[in-house]
Amino acid sequence: MMRCAMFGLIVGLMVGCSPSEQSAESKSTPDQNAEAAPAAAPAPKPEPVTVHPFNGKDLEGWTLSGYVKRSHWQVGTAKVDPSDPKKLIVEPGGSDLVSAGIVGANIHTDQKFGDARIELDVMIPAESNSGVFVMGEYEVQILDDPKANVDSPSDMDSGAIVTVSPPKKLIKLEPGQWHHYVIEYQAPRFDPTGAKMLDAQIRKVVINDQVVQAEVNVPNVTASNLTGEEHTEGPLMLQGAEGPVAFRNISITPLNR
Repeated sequence: MMRCAMFGLIVGLMVGCSPSEQSAESKSTPDQNAEAAPAAAPAPKPEPVTVHPFNGKDLEGWTLSGYVKRSHWQVGTAKVDPSDPKKLIVEPGGSDLVSAGIVGANIHTDQKFGDARIELDVMIPAESNSGVFVMGEYEVQILDDPKANVDSPSDMDSGAIVTVSPPKKLIKLEPGQWHHYVIEYQAPRFDPTGAKMLDAQIRKVVINDQVVQAEVNVPNVTASNLTGEEHTEGPLMLQGAEGPVAFRNISITPLNR
């Protein structure tokens, strides 16, 4: 009997705990061989939603600026005046955004945008002058100038970033025809105190599938701007103060940077 008792004592000492204690310990001890759970992937950025600011019916969502009382903006079908190639006429029933006056007002979207891609179609009569103002402050020129030097375009020619950068090539804007503009830009960057860290940049301008500007830093606002100040967001402004012009198929797509 003593041998059996001693044997049981020795076994108990070797085991060190009861079966129930062993089970509890095994449950509380982490598995050293288990792999750590992978870190959660960052949520993807939402896909940008293209905005169509012009409804093709009226000027809802737009505001006049400049010579407001001289505004000629209206909606209809734009055509070159058969009796005067330097003028536009507006026929009822269409969906073009038209400023038919020789001297008029500018017009801009109520909505503001940061980095974005602008696409639109534009038509002008002979020798007219207009522009697309990125964020309301930086003008990309629209112009028919019969005297323009094709071999050496200036920073006032069609496709120029006005007074900043001449176009790489001069794209002739035939009067009375529609021309397609694509403008992609990055807004200026500011630190928490409001000091500018990076200039605005026109990343590209494409006219009728021809690249005329690429990666151009714009150190300040250009002439005839909306506010004279730089911001992280701003509206699209279309110039109607310098001559007749018509626009259609306007879209703005914010860009994730």
